[in-house]
Amino acid sequence: MRRVVIVVIFLALVCLVSGAGATGCFIIHKTVNSYGYGGPDSDFTIDLKDADGAVYHSFYFDETDTQTLHQVPIGDYTVVERNPGAIWTVSGDQNKLVRISEGEDLRDCSVASITNDYNRGCISIHKTVIPHDYSGPMDFTIDLKDADGDIYHTFSFSGTGTLALHGVHIGDYTIVERDPGPAWVMSGYYNKPIQISAGDDARDCAYPSITNEYNNCAQLQAAGSCGNVHLSWTGTVADHYTMYRSTIPGGPYVYIGSVTTNSYDDNNVVAGTTYYYVVRKADATGAELCQSNEATASPDSCNVPEFLSPVLPAALITGFAAAIMLIRGTRKY
Repeated sequence: MRRVVIVVIFLALVCLVSGAGATGCFIIHKTVNSYGYGGPDSDFTIDLKDADGAVYHSFYFDETDTQTLHQVPIGDYTVVERNPGAIWTVSGDQNKLVRISEGEDLRDCSVASITNDYNRGCISIHKTVIPHDYSGPMDFTIDLKDADGDIYHTFSFSGTGTLALHGVHIGDYTIVERDPGPAWVMSGYYNKPIQISAGDDARDCAYPSITNEYNNCAQLQAAGSCGNVHLSWTGTVADHYTMYRSTIPGGPYVYIGSVTTNSYDDNNVVAGTTYYYVVRKADATGAELCQSNEATASPDSCNVPEFLSPVLPAALITGFAAAIMLIRGTRKY
């Protein structure tokens, strides 16, 4: 009996010692989607933490790769990637619990995967300035506004040129050129939405362009009134002028008529609607030579009172009564 007890204790001790030294392996996959990121090299650190939260081993990556760790004591661990910075998003098995089981064969390894995506983009704005005979200052300001309408960044131009901005948060934006004044006609990608996608390479940048042309054509003004918008302009002599309008700032514009004078009345309008007008100078062949600034106006409704004056209804009643009395008086004779 004593021998049996000794043998059992011995086998238990062997099993205990054997279990205490059992190990397994762990495989970590790292995927880095840089989308043309051209900034400083980024290092990614992933810690394998034991059940007590202590770092058992750290894995270091600077690109997509796979690393394997052998002879890891069996037990429960947590996979934690250290914060890679605001320009990177982390997805996959971040903060994942893994169980390291006994076995050093790759087929027995515990596996985790973590992906880092570059979450910034870039925009390159091209400004074209056509000054014609203008020789004064040419300062233009373009705002990049975020989805909330707040200014994310401001670009300042003093002539034709291109300005780029890198590290822009991905998302939806609007390109807004501040009003350069009636002397300049804007065209191109202004007051329009644009999406910034991930990618820092110049080939991945959003590339809007805005043109400012000096308005040596007509200086247009618009004024709304009762069921009418009156257009008037100054400018050089032309064979005739063609009028266009839109309900959207910047167009597209629709032809509404032509005149040989420097004014035009648009009577085909709806009260309360805002209209945007341009006038184009044209020669005898009908070729349009240049376009005015954009002018805007909203016609009023025509609420004509039933009586134009409070005296009028009283006068009508008095006159009608006098006529009756006159007729009656005549009949007596």
